[in-house]
Amino acid sequence: MVPLIVRRCWGLVLVLLSVSSVAFVVLRFTGDPVQMMLPPEETTPEQVTRLRHLLGLDKPVWIQYADFLKNLATGNLGESYRYGTPVTPLVLARVPATLELAGAAIAVAVAVGIPLGVVSAVRKDSALDVFVSSVSFLGIAVPVFWLGPVLILLFAVRVHWLPTSGTGTWQQLVLPAVSLGTYPLAQLARLVRSDVLDVLSEDFVRTARSKGLDERAVLTRHVLRKSALSIVTLVGLNVGVLMGGAIITETIFAWPGIGRLVVQAISFRDFPLAQGAVVYIALMTVVANFLVDLSYGFLDPRVRTT
Repeated sequence: MVPLIVRRCWGLVLVLLSVSSVAFVVLRFTGDPVQMMLPPEETTPEQVTRLRHLLGLDKPVWIQYADFLKNLATGNLGESYRYGTPVTPLVLARVPATLELAGAAIAVAVAVGIPLGVVSAVRKDSALDVFVSSVSFLGIAVPVFWLGPVLILLFAVRVHWLPTSGTGTWQQLVLPAVSLGTYPLAQLARLVRSDVLDVLSEDFVRTARSKGLDERAVLTRHVLRKSALSIVTLVGLNVGVLMGGAIITETIFAWPGIGRLVVQAISFRDFPLAQGAVVYIALMTVVANFLVDLSYGFLDPRVRTT
């Protein structure tokens, strides 16, 4: 277990370094933040030069990058150009909202995707199986930026069942959670269907049935238990997808999370804030996958995490 933790810690460092470096380079192509901070009609060249010097943007790019890595190593993500305050508190204030949305999306995917996959496998080649398979393919194909507005149009504008945006109540969480959770839901339904079909044909399932166990007990105690590793792996892999999808979903539904903060920071060319938000998104993704790796040993003692 200790070697696994050490490897994952090194992997965490490498991932954060890679992601932050890519974010640093890409953001430099978005333009000059000084142009967003000063009104062009009332700004003199001396004011532009002075502000660029205060922000450190007059240094060569490689020196800016070296300073960025030095600050990152000490946990200093800099100060926001827009708010004039340290980046870390600004990002940490948005973490709970993003975790709430991602957790709700995963809950939707697990609560709906697993039963759909099981029912589809048990009733193979039936009309229900065809329907579930079709819905699963559609859920994978439909992008979040299209699904979100459609859900708003149907359930908020047409029938007035749910609010269009905001946070604080469960009603405001439903639409963004469904929008973000549809893709992993569809993937999970397809995975569970495939796994259940494979396991149902194995000898130990026939033995369990011959002992008089009803179908529900066979599915819950034997079939789904065998598929637990695959389900957990898929959920862990989708954490990164959820973090990326949260950027779009939070923008569509005005959800006050890290994803929306990234969009706002990029729009304002707030380099430190955008870089810090991306680092925290990468950190949450790596930690989630690390927890998935640790869970293997608890789900199946035959899996050795060395």
